[in-house]
Amino acid sequence: MKLYFDIGNTSIKMNFNYENKEYYVSFTTRNHYSPDSLFSYLPDVVKNANIESAMISSVVPKQLGIVEGMIKKYFNIRPTVITFPIKVGVKLNATNPKTIGSDIISLAAFAASKSDNAIILNLGTATTITHVKDKTMLGTIIAPGILIGSETLVNNASKLHEVNLKLTNKKIGNNTEECLSIGILKGHIHMIRGFIKEIDQDADVFISGGNSKLIKDRIAATYVKEATIEGMKVIEKLNEK
Repeated sequence: MKLYFDIGNTSIKMNFNYENKEYYVSFTTRNHYSPDSLFSYLPDVVKNANIESAMISSVVPKQLGIVEGMIKKYFNIRPTVITFPIKVGVKLNATNPKTIGSDIISLAAFAASKSDNAIILNLGTATTITHVKDKTMLGTIIAPGILIGSETLVNNASKLHEVNLKLTNKKIGNNTEECLSIGILKGHIHMIRGFIKEIDQDADVFISGGNSKLIKDRIAATYVKEATIEGMKVIEKLNEK
């Protein structure tokens, strides 16, 4: 069995294949995990399996150490961590490639494996928009994520309260829920559409991430359940050669 870990600011996602079926398990990202406590949350089928390899993409250094420690202690293997200069099949166009997040590297690898000209949208704690063309990652845009934007607004505006964000066809709202939903969700949609138009209207667009479910039906893009993990698998194959 092979394990793949995507450590984000909000959650740790683990993927594995068991009896020819893909499974995804998610844990809330918390600072007080230890290798032992994290292992206790794993499904029994994973605990008892013969783990042949593990890969990690992480944007949370402290959690990276915990996941690495758990894998080494309980499965007696050294995981592969996605970081420059691992072979990714993509030229990383950045001032300092060592500063590129492992999530962005994985997403770029995924995008390059699908199209010669792709924009990959990842909607999580942050919203990232990455353009990959002719096996070169041309660059990335990072913006506050949908829920972060909502929480920040509600926490700093005394008369606003948390609402259930829902897409509507209305252009302007007539109550707090509608007003916030239009401003935050449709605002995010317009931002993404605007960046796609500005970057490359002819690119193939892919959308992924936990918050993508909120707006993916309004974006002309191919939905990918876990693009970061899929990109890790692309990188894994490249480094087997």
